[in-house]
Amino acid sequence: MLKNVKQSLEKSREENLDAIIAMLNQCEQDYRTSIENLELERHQSLDYLENLVNNQNIILNKLRSYSQNLIDHI
Repeated sequence: MLKNVKQSLEKSREENLDAIIAMLNQCEQDYRTSIENLELERHQSLDYLENLVNNQNIILNKLRSYSQNLIDHI
């Protein structure tokens, strides 16, 4: 009887460890996926900001040119 209880407890322990390992593996995979998604979003944000800065510089250069033309015209 005691042997059966011991075997049952060992089996339950192994099953619990397997379940915990599966949960930890899933958490690790979710974590890696989250990090990859954040990295992608970061790159997209940086690209967007770079485009904004480039557009701003184009506008500033045009304004400088127009200002210079006005000054020259006056």
